[in-house]
Amino acid sequence: MDYGNMLGDSFSYAKDAVWGKWVQWILLAISTIIFPLIMGYMVRIYSGVKPAPEVGNWVGMFIDGLKLFVIGFIYAIPLFIIMAIFMVPAIMAANGGDPLLALGSLGIGLLLVL
Repeated sequence: MDYGNMLGDSFSYAKDAVWGKWVQWILLAISTIIFPLIMGYMVRIYSGVKPAPEVGNWVGMFIDGLKLFVIGFIYAIPLFIIMAIFMVPAIMAANGGDPLLALGSLGIGLLLVL
């Protein structure tokens, strides 16, 4: 393998994706700020504040939103593991030409996730 060419190709791919499409990248950067703020407001709602909480303390809401995201990701790790355990054999069975084994593996995996 020629790692130099692969690295050069990856940089040219990234340059082609970014160059001239600055509006998309600005929207992406803004969304990375807005979504944790929305999740931080959700944390305030989940805490049971009545009436609806005021929008303020933007830094606190951002940090609470990041905490909620990390907690949600940690809780999802067992689901990712279960899905991987049953998806890999299903994909291998489908590639091997046994569709019933693939469907059975997917079905058992879905039952465990639910």
